[in-house]
Amino acid sequence: MARWRGAKDLVLDAVETITNLVEETHTETVKQVAAPLRAIEPAAPDAIMAIHGLTAGVTYKTIRAVNHGVRVLSDLGADRLEATGAPAPRERSDEEGTLGWYVDQAEGALNGAIGDFLSRRGNGLDVGMTLRHQGLPLEPTREALQEALPEATGRVCVLVHGLSATEWSWSVASEHFHGEPGVNIGTQLARDAGYTPLFVRYNSGRHVSTNGALLSALLTELVAAWPHPIETLALVGHSMGGLVSRSAAHRAEAEGAPWLKHLDHVVCVGSPHLGAPLEKAANALGAALSFFNHPGTQVPAKVLKARSEGIKDLRYGYIHDAEWQGQDPDALWGNNAQGVAPIAGVTFVAIAGTLTQDPEHPVGALLGDLMVRVTSATHYNGVGDDGVEHIPFRAERVFPGTDHLRLANHPEVYAVVRRALQGDDLAG
Repeated sequence: MARWRGAKDLVLDAVETITNLVEETHTETVKQVAAPLRAIEPAAPDAIMAIHGLTAGVTYKTIRAVNHGVRVLSDLGADRLEATGAPAPRERSDEEGTLGWYVDQAEGALNGAIGDFLSRRGNGLDVGMTLRHQGLPLEPTREALQEALPEATGRVCVLVHGLSATEWSWSVASEHFHGEPGVNIGTQLARDAGYTPLFVRYNSGRHVSTNGALLSALLTELVAAWPHPIETLALVGHSMGGLVSRSAAHRAEAEGAPWLKHLDHVVCVGSPHLGAPLEKAANALGAALSFFNHPGTQVPAKVLKARSEGIKDLRYGYIHDAEWQGQDPDALWGNNAQGVAPIAGVTFVAIAGTLTQDPEHPVGALLGDLMVRVTSATHYNGVGDDGVEHIPFRAERVFPGTDHLRLANHPEVYAVVRRALQGDDLAG
């Protein structure tokens, strides 16, 4: 029912937003056409705009009124259905091809694109942040953990997906790589190294630092409720998930969160710590379109700038509130990234990929894994002697011939993750 209400609200919000955009474009076009008439008759433009308000303006108001009426009536219908108390089906999202899987993938993509809007509107399609186990949500309480994880160990690995994804992204190409569906870094760590894997699903359209704060709070609950003494805790993040993991760790350090003392490893797989080229290109295109005062460029500029806060954070790899607060998110080349110092006792590992077999090939250097360049995946904004510097991670590996998505489940990447979590030397 929450999804139904969310989908309904999103459609009606889209109608209102499009109506506003069309009205604004229409009005601006009429202004530009009428403006030259002022040289002939000073009152002409004002008269034309008055007529426009009485004709087209009434039409737009009528559309909004009808839209509001539909919203009220559909809410009444939803309230009646909800009052029946019919239980919602619990569909697993880790079984590819099922209805639950398709719905969850669409919801994850939608959250990446406009998740900040969904959150502000309180829309039921906002996935928030939850722990997941075997395709179902898992409450961070001792009773729920004992029931869902009867064989839980003291070694815990939390996996955090990337932009516009769900936890299923960790199992991408599983049939190709492993000969069976559902195999991923988490399941292999459970089989080979005695780790208990948990997956996080979150609204990737919100600010990275917002999700970092939520993850830190969630891990505090998880550690407090864990049914066994925790020997070690590891965070493994793919793409944006690596930034969220780093943000959570630094937030925990700043706030003295109790879970941080258990954290030994943060592994970032294909994460844009210094920014993502596609987001930088979108920023430049939006600025270029906004420069021209014409409806033909202003409209696509506004549509382009409507991409989520989370996406815009990827431009320079923002992980702290201070990097985006008080800043114009659409300013051209407005880099406000701030350096961070390493966290004592935590090993940060960076893994990158390149499309080319030769990582030094110009195409590989330019495109990286198609989404993230090697330099961005293996360096972070650290505090150097002269301020913010690009500093390499303590351990890093580059995998040639591996694209961004498959990096999340590549067998050789898993081998490095396992070695990292075991404290092995990753050189070579």
